[in-house]
Amino acid sequence: MMVAGAQAQVYTSLATFQTAIGNDAGAYTETFTGNAGSTSSQSFSGGSPMMGYTITGPAAGGVYREGTFIGNNNSNSTFTITFTSGNVLAVGGNFFITDFNDAFVTNAAVTLTYNDGTTTTFTPADASAFSGYVSNLPITSLVMSAPGASRFNTIDNLIVSSVPTPGAAAVLALAGLVAGRRRRA
Repeated sequence: MMVAGAQAQVYTSLATFQTAIGNDAGAYTETFTGNAGSTSSQSFSGGSPMMGYTITGPAAGGVYREGTFIGNNNSNSTFTITFTSGNVLAVGGNFFITDFNDAFVTNAAVTLTYNDGTTTTFTPADASAFSGYVSNLPITSLVMSAPGASRFNTIDNLIVSSVPTPGAAAVLALAGLVAGRRRRA
């Protein structure tokens, strides 16, 4: 169930997502390269205007940064991204499940839940599978659900954008009109 007034669209193609956000030059992409290790949470920011977020794992264990991606440090735990800048209208990236050895797990479903109540579940074919989300209201959080025993939520190439482009606004408005017509039928 979506928040009243929210209009949103889920994308499964990076190219379509980038078109929806107008190939936003101010978008911020985090590749999570760099220092490896475990912490309770990690914060990131970038883009123009500045956009920020914090990734938090479970209270016991936190997050694990491998050097090329980020995941939760305990298996079968949720993973939360809290967008702290208040201006994020689009988020996308590679969301997948790994095992204890950081290897991609085939046939493992990923469930993402956004602050407006939108939930999407998909099974990525590989670690480069893309999922994106564009909303007309600020995105304040994203939760990856617990993936199962000996499974770890993992994210790479996280893109955030604050651009409510005319193209995205038109797509969202059309989606709202279609949904409104379906409700009345």
